[in-house]
Amino acid sequence: AVVDYIQSLPIGDDVYLSRLYTPANQSGTAWGNTYIVKSIWATLNGATPTSGNTADLVVPFNALPTCIISNVTLVEV
Repeated sequence: AVVDYIQSLPIGDDVYLSRLYTPANQSGTAWGNTYIVKSIWATLNGATPTSGNTADLVVPFNALPTCIISNVTLVEV
């Protein structure tokens, strides 16, 4: 769901981490009751995410925000 959300953003639209919680939680689905999202980290251009990296992603006006499923990692705590 997170990948679909990011893929739906238009050119130049920033990625606000707070908006990723709704698709990540899969609200309104049975899957949404099987886990809790405690934090979301995101980076630009494949940089390594670091703990506490909670800044929104500022996308250049002429760039398209993209995401592929192989770049999404779930960490069990």
